[in-house]
Amino acid sequence: MMVEGVMEPTKERLSSCYDELFRLSLLIKDLELLESAEPDNVALEKEDVDLYELSKSIFEGFSNQFREKGIDAKIMGDEAHVVADRKRIGQVITYLLSNAIKYTDEKGSISVLVKRDTNKAVLIVEDTGIGIPKEDLGRVFERFYRTDKSRTRKTGGAGIGLSISKAIVKAHGGVIYCESEPGTGSRFIVELPTKASRNLLFP
Repeated sequence: MMVEGVMEPTKERLSSCYDELFRLSLLIKDLELLESAEPDNVALEKEDVDLYELSKSIFEGFSNQFREKGIDAKIMGDEAHVVADRKRIGQVITYLLSNAIKYTDEKGSISVLVKRDTNKAVLIVEDTGIGIPKEDLGRVFERFYRTDKSRTRKTGGAGIGLSISKAIVKAHGGVIYCESEPGTGSRFIVELPTKASRNLLFP
Protein backbone atom coordinates (compact mmCIF):
# COMPACT_ATOMS: atom_id res chain seq x y z
CA MET A 1 0.00 0.00 0.00
CA MET A 2 1.23 3.50 -0.85
CA VAL A 3 0.52 6.64 1.15
CA GLU A 4 1.09 9.85 -0.86
CA GLY A 5 3.61 8.10 -3.09
CA VAL A 6 5.47 6.42 -0.20
CA MET A 7 5.32 2.69 0.48
CA GLU A 8 3.72 1.85 3.81
CA PRO A 9 6.45 0.79 6.30
CA THR A 10 5.27 -2.75 6.97
CA LYS A 11 7.12 -5.08 9.32
CA GLU A 12 8.50 -7.05 6.37
CA ARG A 13 9.81 -3.95 4.58
CA LEU A 14 11.38 -2.59 7.75
CA SER A 15 13.05 -5.94 8.34
CA SER A 16 14.37 -5.95 4.77
CA CYS A 17 15.74 -2.42 5.20
CA TYR A 18 17.42 -3.42 8.46
CA ASP A 19 19.05 -6.44 6.81
CA GLU A 20 20.36 -4.29 3.97
CA LEU A 21 21.74 -1.67 6.37
CA PHE A 22 23.43 -4.44 8.35
CA ARG A 23 25.07 -5.82 5.19
CA LEU A 24 26.23 -2.34 4.21
CA SER A 25 27.72 -1.73 7.67
CA LEU A 26 29.65 -5.00 7.41
CA LEU A 27 30.88 -4.03 3.95
CA ILE A 28 32.14 -0.68 5.26
CA LYS A 29 34.00 -2.42 8.09
CA ASP A 30 35.52 -4.89 5.62
CA LEU A 31 36.62 -2.08 3.31
CA GLU A 32 38.27 -0.27 6.22
CA LEU A 33 40.02 -3.49 7.18
CA LEU A 34 41.09 -4.07 3.57
CA GLU A 35 42.66 -0.62 3.43
CA SER A 36 44.52 -1.18 6.70
CA ALA A 37 45.65 -4.63 5.53
CA GLU A 38 47.52 -3.37 2.48
CA PRO A 39 51.18 -4.43 2.89
CA ASP A 40 52.34 -0.80 3.03
CA ASN A 41 49.72 0.06 5.64
CA VAL A 42 49.88 -2.94 7.95
CA ALA A 43 51.09 -2.01 11.42
CA LEU A 44 52.27 -5.26 12.96
CA GLU A 45 52.67 -5.81 16.67
CA LYS A 46 54.90 -8.86 16.49
CA GLU A 47 55.41 -11.37 19.25
CA ASP A 48 56.15 -15.05 19.65
CA VAL A 49 53.02 -16.91 18.50
CA ASP A 50 52.37 -20.63 18.54
CA LEU A 51 50.41 -21.04 15.31
CA TYR A 52 48.87 -24.31 16.49
CA GLU A 53 47.69 -22.87 19.81
CA LEU A 54 46.20 -19.83 18.06
CA SER A 55 44.49 -21.96 15.40
CA LYS A 56 43.06 -24.32 18.02
CA SER A 57 41.65 -21.44 20.04
CA ILE A 58 39.91 -19.93 17.00
CA PHE A 59 38.79 -23.36 15.76
CA GLU A 60 37.04 -24.04 19.07
CA GLY A 61 35.20 -20.74 18.73
CA PHE A 62 33.44 -22.14 15.65
CA SER A 63 32.11 -25.21 17.51
CA ASN A 64 28.48 -24.09 17.40
CA GLN A 65 28.61 -23.39 13.66
CA PHE A 66 30.17 -26.80 13.00
CA ARG A 67 27.44 -28.43 15.06
CA GLU A 68 24.59 -26.48 13.43
CA LYS A 69 25.60 -27.69 9.95
CA GLY A 70 26.51 -31.17 11.10
CA ILE A 71 30.08 -30.67 9.89
CA ASP A 72 32.70 -33.18 10.95
CA ALA A 73 35.50 -30.82 12.01
CA LYS A 74 38.91 -31.67 13.40
CA ILE A 75 42.21 -29.96 14.08
CA MET A 76 45.61 -31.62 14.22
CA GLY A 77 49.17 -30.46 14.54
CA ASP A 78 52.15 -29.57 16.64
CA GLU A 79 53.78 -26.50 18.10
CA ALA A 80 54.90 -24.12 15.38
CA HIS A 81 56.25 -20.82 16.63
CA VAL A 82 56.34 -17.73 14.43
CA VAL A 83 57.12 -14.08 15.06
CA ALA A 84 53.82 -12.52 14.10
CA ASP A 85 50.98 -10.20 14.96
CA ARG A 86 48.59 -12.49 16.85
CA LYS A 87 45.51 -10.44 16.00
CA ARG A 88 46.30 -10.18 12.28
CA ILE A 89 47.13 -13.86 11.83
CA GLY A 90 44.02 -14.64 13.85
CA GLN A 91 42.02 -12.70 11.26
CA VAL A 92 43.46 -14.89 8.50
CA ILE A 93 42.54 -18.10 10.34
CA THR A 94 39.05 -16.75 11.02
CA TYR A 95 38.50 -15.86 7.36
CA LEU A 96 39.64 -19.29 6.18
CA LEU A 97 37.42 -21.15 8.63
CA SER A 98 34.44 -18.89 7.89
CA ASN A 99 34.84 -19.56 4.16
CA ALA A 100 35.18 -23.29 4.73
CA ILE A 101 31.94 -23.38 6.72
CA LYS A 102 30.15 -21.11 4.25
CA TYR A 103 30.91 -23.26 1.22
CA THR A 104 30.68 -26.70 2.83
CA ASP A 105 27.27 -28.34 2.72
CA GLU A 106 25.66 -29.98 5.71
CA LYS A 107 27.29 -33.24 6.82
CA GLY A 108 30.53 -32.25 5.10
CA SER A 109 33.93 -32.11 6.76
CA ILE A 110 36.58 -29.52 7.57
CA SER A 111 40.08 -30.21 8.80
CA VAL A 112 42.83 -27.93 10.05
CA LEU A 113 46.46 -28.98 10.14
CA VAL A 114 49.37 -27.01 11.58
CA LYS A 115 52.89 -28.29 11.09
CA ARG A 116 56.44 -27.07 11.14
CA ASP A 117 58.57 -27.55 8.06
CA THR A 118 62.31 -26.89 7.69
CA ASN A 119 62.12 -23.11 7.97
CA LYS A 120 58.42 -22.38 7.97
CA ALA A 121 55.18 -22.99 9.82
CA VAL A 122 52.36 -24.30 7.65
CA LEU A 123 48.62 -23.94 8.21
CA ILE A 124 46.25 -25.97 6.03
CA VAL A 125 42.47 -25.52 6.09
CA GLU A 126 40.76 -28.18 4.00
CA ASP A 127 37.06 -28.71 3.31
CA THR A 128 34.73 -30.92 1.29
CA GLY A 129 32.84 -27.94 -0.08
CA ILE A 130 31.78 -26.97 -3.58
CA GLY A 131 35.34 -26.41 -4.75
CA ILE A 132 36.73 -23.79 -7.13
CA PRO A 133 36.99 -24.11 -10.93
CA LYS A 134 40.54 -24.24 -12.29
CA GLU A 135 40.08 -21.02 -14.25
CA ASP A 136 39.17 -19.16 -11.04
CA LEU A 137 42.02 -20.38 -8.83
CA GLY A 138 44.34 -17.59 -9.90
CA ARG A 139 41.78 -14.94 -9.02
CA VAL A 140 40.35 -16.00 -5.65
CA PHE A 141 42.64 -13.56 -3.81
CA GLU A 142 41.56 -10.57 -5.90
CA ARG A 143 39.40 -7.90 -4.31
CA PHE A 144 35.66 -8.53 -4.63
CA TYR A 145 36.18 -11.62 -6.79
CA ARG A 146 33.66 -14.38 -6.18
CA THR A 147 33.64 -17.63 -8.10
CA ASP A 148 29.95 -18.50 -7.67
CA LYS A 149 27.83 -15.35 -7.64
CA SER A 150 24.54 -17.23 -7.27
CA ARG A 151 25.90 -19.13 -4.28
CA THR A 152 27.36 -15.95 -2.79
CA ARG A 153 23.97 -14.23 -2.86
CA LYS A 154 22.76 -16.93 -0.49
CA THR A 155 25.81 -17.08 1.75
CA GLY A 156 26.63 -13.36 1.83
CA GLY A 157 30.06 -11.79 1.93
CA ALA A 158 31.74 -9.04 -0.05
CA GLY A 159 34.49 -11.15 -1.56
CA ILE A 160 37.40 -9.42 0.15
CA GLY A 161 38.28 -11.77 3.02
CA LEU A 162 40.86 -13.67 0.98
CA SER A 163 42.34 -10.44 -0.36
CA ILE A 164 42.77 -9.17 3.20
CA SER A 165 44.29 -12.50 4.21
CA LYS A 166 46.82 -12.38 1.39
CA ALA A 167 47.90 -8.84 2.34
CA ILE A 168 48.35 -9.83 5.99
CA VAL A 169 50.33 -12.97 5.16
CA LYS A 170 52.50 -11.07 2.68
CA ALA A 171 53.25 -8.41 5.32
CA HIS A 172 54.61 -11.25 7.49
CA GLY A 173 56.92 -12.45 4.72
CA GLY A 174 54.75 -15.48 4.04
CA VAL A 175 52.62 -16.89 1.23
CA ILE A 176 49.03 -18.12 0.91
CA TYR A 177 47.63 -20.20 -1.93
CA CYS A 178 44.79 -22.53 -2.79
CA GLU A 179 44.38 -26.01 -4.27
CA SER A 180 40.90 -27.05 -5.34
CA GLU A 181 38.65 -29.05 -7.65
CA PRO A 182 34.94 -28.43 -8.25
CA GLY A 183 32.76 -30.83 -6.31
CA THR A 184 35.69 -32.12 -4.25
CA GLY A 185 36.61 -29.27 -1.95
CA SER A 186 39.42 -26.81 -1.33
CA ARG A 187 42.71 -26.59 0.53
CA PHE A 188 44.02 -23.21 1.61
CA ILE A 189 47.67 -23.24 2.62
CA VAL A 190 49.44 -20.52 4.60
CA GLU A 191 53.22 -20.61 5.00
CA LEU A 192 54.94 -18.32 7.50
CA PRO A 193 58.64 -18.07 8.41
CA THR A 194 59.35 -19.80 11.72
CA LYS A 195 60.80 -17.95 14.66
CA ALA A 196 64.24 -19.47 14.01
CA SER A 197 64.30 -18.49 10.33
CA ARG A 198 63.14 -14.96 11.15
CA ASN A 199 66.04 -14.63 13.56
CA LEU A 200 68.45 -15.68 10.82
CA LEU A 201 66.98 -13.18 8.38
CA PHE A 202 66.60 -10.34 10.86
CA PRO A 203 69.16 -10.72 13.69
